[in-house]
Amino acid sequence: MNNLQMGVVLQHLRRAATRRHDDELGDEQLLERFARQREESAFAALLRRHGPMVLSVCRGILRQPHDVEDAFQATFLVLAQKAASIRRGESVGGWLYEVAYHVALKAQAGAARRQQCERRTPAMTQADPLDDMTVRELRRALHEELRQLPEKYRMPLVLCYLQGKTQEEAARQLGWPRRRVKDRLQRGREQLRRRLSKRGLAPVAALTTALFAADGVSASLAGATLSIAIKTDAAAPAVATLAQAGCAALSVSKVKTITALLLLLSLLGGAGLCLSAKPQAAVAPAAEAPAVKANDKPAAPPKGEAAKSVEIQGRVLGPDGKPKAGAKLSWFGEDDAIRQLGVSAADGSFTVAVPSETKKKSRLADYHPAYLLAQGAGDGLDFLSPARLKPGKSVELRLVKDRVIRGRLINTEGKAIAGARVSVQTIQSYKTLDTFLTAWMKWHSWVQVPDGQKRLWTRATTLLATTTDADGRFALHGAGDERVVTIYFSGAGIANAQLDFVNREGFDPKPYNRAVLDKSAPRFGSGRLAILYGPDAAIVAEAGKVIRGTVKAVDTGKAQPGAAVWLTRLGDDLPQVAFQVKTDAQGRYEIRGLRKAKKYALQVLRNPATGYMGSLIHVEDTEGYQPITADITVKKGVIVTGKVIERATGQSLPGRIRIAVLSGNRFAKDYMKYRYPRFVFDVETEADGTFRDVTIPGPVLLMGEPDIYRLPGGEVELMGFKIPLADPKYPQYFQQRPDRSLFYFGLDGVRGSVRGNSCKVLDLKPDTAIVHQDILLDRERVREVKVQDAEGQPLRGVWATGLHPLPRWPRAVLVKGDSYPVYGLEAGKPRLLIFYERGRKLAGSRMLRGDEKQLDAVQLRQTGAIAGRLFDAEGKPLAGVVLDVHYRDEEAAQVHEVVHEAKLIITDADGAFTLDELIPELKFELSFRRGKQRFERVAKPAEATIAVKAGETREVGAIALKPSAEKPES
Repeated sequence: MNNLQMGVVLQHLRRAATRRHDDELGDEQLLERFARQREESAFAALLRRHGPMVLSVCRGILRQPHDVEDAFQATFLVLAQKAASIRRGESVGGWLYEVAYHVALKAQAGAARRQQCERRTPAMTQADPLDDMTVRELRRALHEELRQLPEKYRMPLVLCYLQGKTQEEAARQLGWPRRRVKDRLQRGREQLRRRLSKRGLAPVAALTTALFAADGVSASLAGATLSIAIKTDAAAPAVATLAQAGCAALSVSKVKTITALLLLLSLLGGAGLCLSAKPQAAVAPAAEAPAVKANDKPAAPPKGEAAKSVEIQGRVLGPDGKPKAGAKLSWFGEDDAIRQLGVSAADGSFTVAVPSETKKKSRLADYHPAYLLAQGAGDGLDFLSPARLKPGKSVELRLVKDRVIRGRLINTEGKAIAGARVSVQTIQSYKTLDTFLTAWMKWHSWVQVPDGQKRLWTRATTLLATTTDADGRFALHGAGDERVVTIYFSGAGIANAQLDFVNREGFDPKPYNRAVLDKSAPRFGSGRLAILYGPDAAIVAEAGKVIRGTVKAVDTGKAQPGAAVWLTRLGDDLPQVAFQVKTDAQGRYEIRGLRKAKKYALQVLRNPATGYMGSLIHVEDTEGYQPITADITVKKGVIVTGKVIERATGQSLPGRIRIAVLSGNRFAKDYMKYRYPRFVFDVETEADGTFRDVTIPGPVLLMGEPDIYRLPGGEVELMGFKIPLADPKYPQYFQQRPDRSLFYFGLDGVRGSVRGNSCKVLDLKPDTAIVHQDILLDRERVREVKVQDAEGQPLRGVWATGLHPLPRWPRAVLVKGDSYPVYGLEAGKPRLLIFYERGRKLAGSRMLRGDEKQLDAVQLRQTGAIAGRLFDAEGKPLAGVVLDVHYRDEEAAQVHEVVHEAKLIITDADGAFTLDELIPELKFELSFRRGKQRFERVAKPAEATIAVKAGETREVGAIALKPSAEKPES
């Protein structure tokens, strides 16, 4: 073999090795390598991996082979052009499917126009074995319905039926239990079956699998596609035009992961679909959203799904307060999917159906809500969270004047940073922006920008985003004038950061930032000062650090795919932004965008799917901005599974569990070096009550309760479950107080409160892989009491306290019905019940002995009030003094918090005050304060307590005050 031949062989071997290496990398890694370095081999690997699926989609919509090839090439051209904008964690396969779908539709429209022109001259075309209108209409309809499935069903369908993964592989990639993947595959299939049936499509005949197989991509097509991807200006005009259409489709609707036609085989077990006796033409996606008129009703959901959506009616107003026609209405879901709902009618009205499952879906709903959005061209958007709507109440969305937020991103050397992602993370809307700015100057310890009257959190920053140009400049539209906007900067080798912009014309942030700097008030735990920026600012970005490594099992040395790696600290500070990634199939991870620090804390979260506990390590910094290598090991634990079940009925309930390691656990020392979390907080079960978690061997305490946010009756229903009792087999781990509060002894003698409605000690053996233990719940004894007004008419929607005997329930709860449950009444243990109806300002109370044979209705009457004046010792009026009410009964104090909420009672210039909405017949005292200064009475009367009668305003006269001897509040 001569030198030339040897060179050819070596080159071939190098290419083969590179190809094998590329094929082992994940999509995110390949995409990043291509976006950052334009590596041809990385794009070729993506083409090999996803090309058959894209080709199948194009062939499913288009007839002519040349149209198919143009759409195929255009799809990958869009990928080459948009590689840098695909966010981390997004499925590249689903992304490509969506682009291919839109590009193929555009190509189909072009083919139809050509046919109109060519009808007079028949063309010679190659026969397509699938060229059948029935099958083609079926495919079109199937595509449309697949795109409507919720993402929690689409994701497993994509992985298992489109990507060809097993359920185990899908579970690892999603970080779900295999059982959840299996369940959602089944539910996704059933939803698709119902949706197709409503369109007149039903399974009637078997179709060959060749109809739906993803054919291989020819070498010539793959080579041509790779060529135009690397050199984008080499694309044919037809391909370039289609690529532009694909990019436009991306700008209209954020691409989300969806499933494809291959799902049909599994859906029907090899059976096909055909049109029913009365075929319905498949409906193409409209180029523009339809107007949603006031009297239009949303399409009815499939039978059995009516409870999964809620109808919202309202109108959209423009910045001038007049009805806004043509405003786009969309749903921004908790999964970051943006679903177009339509546009407002000529009078600004709309009626839309939005998912109802966000209501009480989880404890995080308040922090990760869904939103109904209204957007108008050239206007700032408006938004609301349906979880906070009152049933049947019409809503109003008012667009605001927009102000474009512009800026320039530069590095520490003053050079422009191009290609960085700039996206809106939060939008805060205040009654007036001046109230926020005034508060900013006075206070100095914000954990974050103080919440406005309305707050939009875009979480994954998918709603309003752009990238910096070659000069580092950016422009963000639609956030709205006179608002505080938090913007997230990432990518392009910089340290990720979130910065707060005051979007007001001419805003000068210097005096506000100086006020912060003078008081040296950093954000809590972040090590960063709270700094404001104006709408046209130069942003200096730090260079970003990279940490990469491998997660392996300490017992076997095997890599841990799908492990969640989380950066918990930067030096002595908390990260300003969240950094969490999952390991790939080889257990490798990489975290980018970190700011430089002396050390970094990395935590691998426990993995209930594999049974490995979490681990925490600290890593020292490297010189300059060299990448840091940090390998992490994890140790095997014991998996605990089960269900939350109501004992009497056997019904499963959605719930939450917690596992705590108990005192004297001898295995704890084996896990100490991995710094495992001592407690497991708020682990949600599946909707059917199923849970799965992992802990260490030895004695642990399993606690559980129903999930207040997923119970139909919410907090009131949760009260109906009995409080936990100590496990009788292990009394040494518990302590119970006279008030029935139960505590356990954790590691190092730390005492913790038993949370939930059930607890059981598990003594787990180290050689046990998995333990099944259900959580059994018992209902409290319940009696009902009616609440009426003075005329004896029943009252609904009344706030109440005293319904439960445990001290954990002193706070007032809102009961929506007209029957009020009283739990756990016992003879000899009196209970004070207090009720308050906000609308008519009615209140009342009832003391129960606990042995009543019948509970009479409680009648509510008008609340009372007191009036008086405050003076100092010299007889001068005391203005601006705040009066606080202190009821003798804790139950009354909790109702008073609901009554007055944030409303302050403050004396006027003459020292006069009126304190209204007081609960009749219940005694209270007053306290007095002004700023940090507290006051006390000059001469305290023999009886300082006050009580009012129903409907009266009691005059308490002049009260002389003097500064209190107590040390003022800091």
